[in-house]
Amino acid sequence: MEVTYCADEAANFEITSLNDDVMVSGNIERYTFDWNISALNIPEDGGLQTTNEFDVVVTRITTGCTSEAHLTIYVNPDPEVKDVEAIYCTDEVADFDIASFNERVLASGNSEDYNFNWNAS
Repeated sequence: MEVTYCADEAANFEITSLNDDVMVSGNIERYTFDWNISALNIPEDGGLQTTNEFDVVVTRITTGCTSEAHLTIYVNPDPEVKDVEAIYCTDEVADFDIASFNERVLASGNSEDYNFNWNAS
């Protein structure tokens, strides 16, 4: 099984949230899950995607029979951004275009690779 997260989502990741996903069918309350878990390797903002490999032993409580599954979690970095400040005179505000700041807030990269959702704060 493979799963992909963004770094900000992976920061609060709980491996047990995937118990349902490793099962083909069945009620997970009838099974125990023994994950070989360590912390996720989460990339720094603007870094490279990381790959995390985990195995789980699933045991049926009533029979003691077990099966194993493998999980690969890819974690994509969040965009690296920076704060920007600008000062305008009153006569310049009429031509103000917030999209002109798209390139400026990115620490690196091409703004065409990103979607921007500007909100007033």
